[in-house]
Amino acid sequence: MIGSVLTVCTGNLCRSPIAMGLLAQALPRVRVSSAGIHAQDGTPIDPVAARIGRHLGIDLSEHRACPLDAAMLPQFDLILVMEHRHQRHVERTFPTQRGKVHRLSVLGDVPDPYRQGLPAYEQVMGLIAAGVSDWVGRIEALRGKSHPVAPDARPSVCTNGM
Repeated sequence: MIGSVLTVCTGNLCRSPIAMGLLAQALPRVRVSSAGIHAQDGTPIDPVAARIGRHLGIDLSEHRACPLDAAMLPQFDLILVMEHRHQRHVERTFPTQRGKVHRLSVLGDVPDPYRQGLPAYEQVMGLIAAGVSDWVGRIEALRGKSHPVAPDARPSVCTNGM
């Protein structure tokens, strides 16, 4: 059963927060959070990503970047990363988590749009939305109709030690 999902990117400023918001929107009974491999703790979401999130019906105004750490990973059933290098990093740094780390997109890497202008963000958001849609189907199939609700199914706000 998948009751919790962590989305991971580099800085936790664009891709993983949007993926987190879309997953939480589509799977209200699943606890979803996000983190970044090189995130600077407490940095606000990128303004372009926040604007796109609002357009998608996701309020990320309170989101603050959260660095990925060993304490948070065991709390999640599924870890979705944006790039192959993220997957390699997580699997090498935290080998006990290896089986639950997967890329969000079956089409390959979701490139980082940070500071590249609106067209890059729009292209990346399309990849994220497609990846989320694919994973929602998989997660719903694994969860079935009779699984219990996760204790806190709202998107998590990262705090040190979660």
